[in-house]
Amino acid sequence: MTDKRNNKRNPVAQRLRLLRRAIFDENCSQFSVRIDISKQRMNNFENGYPLSIDMANRIRAAVPGITLDWLFHGDERALPVEMLDKLRSAVPKTKGGS
Repeated sequence: MTDKRNNKRNPVAQRLRLLRRAIFDENCSQFSVRIDISKQRMNNFENGYPLSIDMANRIRAAVPGITLDWLFHGDERALPVEMLDKLRSAVPKTKGGS
């Protein structure tokens, strides 16, 4: 059984890393300053520690256009087109697939 608190493959953790890189081209430390939390706390979220609604709202306030639906569920429908393009273009390509 996988410990969800320490799982880089956790979809929310993956989206957080993607958001930070695609929208701001920042490392974890720089992004943690942007949302006013410790680097360790941000690192925990990017490694699969559960993201609270309070923290998700803090990220949403710091990243205009991002939605809670995208952060928690990957739902792209309400994202601005420009943001969606950046996020999609930053997604790593899988081996042997699209």
